[in-house]
Amino acid sequence: MKKLYQFCFVLLVAISLSGEAKCAEARWCDFLKSVRRNAKEKNGLQAGIAVDNRQNLFTFSADLGGRGETTALEVMQAGDKQGLKLKTCEVGFGLAVCALAGTPKPAASYDCSKEYCFTPNFWSFYLLKSDASTWVFSEKGIKEAKVSDGDILGFAWVAKEGGHPSRSPLPAPSECR
Repeated sequence: MKKLYQFCFVLLVAISLSGEAKCAEARWCDFLKSVRRNAKEKNGLQAGIAVDNRQNLFTFSADLGGRGETTALEVMQAGDKQGLKLKTCEVGFGLAVCALAGTPKPAASYDCSKEYCFTPNFWSFYLLKSDASTWVFSEKGIKEAKVSDGDILGFAWVAKEGGHPSRSPLPAPSECR
């Protein structure tokens, strides 16, 4: 009887975790559809931001008014007003993204410019163009990357040792049905 209870408990936990994954996938799909729908229906530049910190997927929408094209930095500054918690600093190669959505949790004395290069992880930056079905790693930083109506910026917290993943860890639009 004890083994039956253990089996039932394991089964309930598995079903629960599977349900959470489906909920997260549904939220992602709803977000993707709303960014693309807003780009078609509203005037001005509509963009999105997806942040995967390995524990949660956060999404933010940005309405940038009458602009036709802008930079990823301007989209992120608009997302910051919604709680993105963007922390950046200038380093040798340009503007570095140090923290997003509270990741990493810096100490009170955290100095991004000094500590950015010594952390074992970093934010990998991807773009999902409005007409695309896959994420593309951005070879430009957030100051230089151009964003158009309906595009989504993607950030994934990854380990430095492995470099940039060949495929984005963020959900692909093809996963939405």
